[in-house]
Amino acid sequence: MPASPNVPNTVRGLAIRGTDLYVVGDFGSINGTTRKYAAAISTDTGALEAFNPTLNGRAFAVSPTSDGTRVYLGGNFTTVAGTARTYLAAVDPSSGSVLGPSFTSVGDVILSVSPSDDGSQVFAAGGGKFNSAAAWSAATGKRQWSIKADGDMQAIKYSRGNVYFGFHDGYLGNTKLRLLAADPSGTLEPGFQPTSGGYPGVLAIAADGTTLAVAGKFPSMGGVNVKGVSVHH
Repeated sequence: MPASPNVPNTVRGLAIRGTDLYVVGDFGSINGTTRKYAAAISTDTGALEAFNPTLNGRAFAVSPTSDGTRVYLGGNFTTVAGTARTYLAAVDPSSGSVLGPSFTSVGDVILSVSPSDDGSQVFAAGGGKFNSAAAWSAATGKRQWSIKADGDMQAIKYSRGNVYFGFHDGYLGNTKLRLLAADPSGTLEPGFQPTSGGYPGVLAIAADGTTLAVAGKFPSMGGVNVKGVSVHH
């Protein structure tokens, strides 16, 4: 059985690719070794790996690309390894060194990240003064579109040609909405607007291509009394 790593502060995001477990949060060390807000651990041994992006602020989100060439980080940081990167960054999956480009028009703290399957776009959900789901070109870093909610955008997931995003406080004044979907160009899917409610609303989204799972604190989703977890096929 692998050893259990000692993380002395809150973990806010996890992602696995192969035998690498990427971990982000509020911590400054793991197993007594300095790791500023982001690290990787071997799922085979529990040992700390070389991945060390060294952020200057907490991270909330981590997501490797499907081809394993980069890892996206989102959070409240403004530098990665001493290089200016505001709230959203791409790093090398082995070393954690900064990769291009620098992403533009990232309005505030990023809480969730999800790249497209082909790697051409990165989608992120933000809070603070941003309160938006948005898409950026992975090649240029230019923001392509954004959709603003009435509260924090807290979760985002790309799956089979759709971008699903969850939030609190409604959308365009409709206080019953906590979950929406758009195509990769940013056009909202009018047939996917399940009524919900509750605070803080949708906090996590997972999808495997056939099933969409949504979690958070809400009394119902789409008229079904599910209280915090909703599964869609």
